[in-house]
Amino acid sequence: MTGSGPPVPAPPWRQGPPPGMAGPPANGASGAPPPRRSDIPVPLSLRWANPAQLTPAHPLRPRWSIIDVVLAAVAFLVVPLIIGLALQLTLGPSVFSGGPGVFVSLLLTWAVLLGACLISSRTRGFGSLARDFGLRFRWMDVLTGLIASIGLRLLTAVVAVIVVLLTGANQPLQSNGDIFLAGSSTFWLIINAGIGATLISPLLEELFFRGLLLRAVQNQVWLGRWRRQPAPAGAATAPGPAGPPPAPGIRPERVRPATVKRPLVRASVVAALISAVVFGSAHLGQLDDPRSVLIQLVSVFCIGLVNAGLTLWFGRLGPAVLTHVWFNGTSILLALLLQGVGLAG
Repeated sequence: MTGSGPPVPAPPWRQGPPPGMAGPPANGASGAPPPRRSDIPVPLSLRWANPAQLTPAHPLRPRWSIIDVVLAAVAFLVVPLIIGLALQLTLGPSVFSGGPGVFVSLLLTWAVLLGACLISSRTRGFGSLARDFGLRFRWMDVLTGLIASIGLRLLTAVVAVIVVLLTGANQPLQSNGDIFLAGSSTFWLIINAGIGATLISPLLEELFFRGLLLRAVQNQVWLGRWRRQPAPAGAATAPGPAGPPPAPGIRPERVRPATVKRPLVRASVVAALISAVVFGSAHLGQLDDPRSVLIQLVSVFCIGLVNAGLTLWFGRLGPAVLTHVWFNGTSILLALLLQGVGLAG
């Protein structure tokens, strides 16, 4: 790609910066938004990296990691359980019935996903969701998401048809989308399905699964700790820190220099697969029909894999979020059409 910005060298960065140079600040290190991909000529070998982690001297690695993802997963299981029990004891079991119950469940899920990303970014990263996880949008993301969602919709339909033909269609298939429609009035249908499932959930799920989780696994496989390179024979060794001076505007206790230990492409493929598997497993919900579970797992895995590819290719979450928005929106619309849900109430 061409552009007016300074070129970013291809790996390895193992040689470190030239003597006496720490390299210019990382993308966005001065507090300005990170540049677009089109503004910096990123070589193909680095295209799948987070742009904020690339500097001419060495790659950068935020301190948030897979540990943050594991802690978020524990919170995802524990926090809704504790708060749910507290609400039932104080307000009664009816708080989790119908539309209000779905809304409370959504709020607890959103709080965990957003809280994990905010805490990781503000305490162990660049301090910005845009720089840490690529939460940026462009107008072209709307069209990209529409095209990708159409392809995914066709793919999930093929998966469902194959599973039904192989197993037989004795019972109706189940879907997680049913919980947004069952027993809901028009108000809660708009809140839970129209706004929650179609707009807010896609944004926060992509921020967590294709932001924190994807980049954490990618960094874990791709980057290692910075190690001072051995000085040439006979050269004087100057005292100093084990790594280069931190770039201006970056706090070294949050973001550190790193060295490349494995190819970026391999790390990106592993990260995409793991994020897609976790994403699919998290969407099994309350399904108890084996055929529906299989269809849901395969379909959501494919969605997660495509969204991971979009995030890695474009270097931002916009295309993946819009793909998720379009897909969830059409899912709700199809569920309404197939079930004939009345909108009076």
